Amino acid sequence: MERNARLDCMRGAAILAVLSNHIGIRIPLTHSNLTNILPRWFLTGLNYNGTEAVYVFFVLSGFLISSRMRDRYGSLDAVKPITFLVSRARRIIPPLLLLIIILLLLNALNIGDYRFDKAGQTATGACLAALGLYFNVWQARHGWSVASWTVLWSLSIEELFYLVFPFICRAGKYVFWPLLIGVAFVGLAAIAHNFQNDIWQDQNTYAGMGCIALGVVCSLLAPHLKYQTKIVVFFPIIALFLMVPDLFFGRFLWDRFGRCLVVCFVLGTALIVVFCALRGGRPSKSTYFLRRIGQLSYEIYLFHMFIVLSVLAVWRGTEAYSWVLYPVIVTCAWALGEAVFWSMRRLDNRLFSQLPR
Repeated sequence: MERNARLDCMRGAAILAVLSNHIGIRIPLTHSNLTNILPRWFLTGLNYNGTEAVYVFFVLSGFLISSRMRDRYGSLDAVKPITFLVSRARRIIPPLLLLIIILLLLNALNIGDYRFDKAGQTATGACLAALGLYFNVWQARHGWSVASWTVLWSLSIEELFYLVFPFICRAGKYVFWPLLIGVAFVGLAAIAHNFQNDIWQDQNTYAGMGCIALGVVCSLLAPHLKYQTKIVVFFPIIALFLMVPDLFFGRFLWDRFGRCLVVCFVLGTALIVVFCALRGGRPSKSTYFLRRIGQLSYEIYLFHMFIVLSVLAVWRGTEAYSWVLYPVIVTCAWALGEAVFWSMRRLDNRLFSQLPR
């Protein structure tokens, strides 16, 4: 499956939203002098849609992985589960292990931003939760973890889904479709539901899996919409009406619509994904930055907190000009993502080049 420039841009926009969220929690744009130029509701929207950005990653993940599986095997029911799982492990595990090793070392050195000091939280417990794919559950039980560990919650949900997914694909359409649609429905219901635990609200396993399942459904329906250009052309317009209220006006509409706004956002994301997949187009030089950080989204997502915490630690300026940190952190996170990507690629070539196919 060839890379789709528009889908890469979507991933790039999502990782920028995650970065902006993690910076904004510490230095909000509304505290800077950008409020003299831009409205507060817009700046707030730029800072506080990190969970929505992860939902975008989930939908994209389900769409892209199922599309690649279909292209490779002809149909999902022909997938080879062990081959698929080995391929996922080869992509996911090396950067994850590198991150965990670094974080364990920093905790052992008793460095403030990386030290576990909350009751019930230990480095061993976090490590087991991350490798056991239940980090979101662990964090919901024990409270917010050390900043650089918190990003692992979404990886736990995603990889838990893909441990089961190839076997469901082989079960036949009478099992596959009811399960897939059921998971998507339960996920959207979980997003709409109000949980008392705020962490579980954002990091709910059912919600994450539902978004991934929705992405899979989109990948299977997209080929049937390929020639329905009169319908597909309206997808971005519909998506705009579904997504913008949650992104920028949630504080004004929440009392009336509640978490239904987030459900609408996810459905709008699905429409945009289908549109971008069917209208891929040629990559433009003007979108290179957004496309490239989208391609590096996994590496940037795992390691960006090192940049965020380091830059904020040395910042001595006033909040009025704190907005200048955003492009600095994004650029540094991009550079670190490139370094991790090429290092892992070189390691992968050395480890696997000599093995039988």
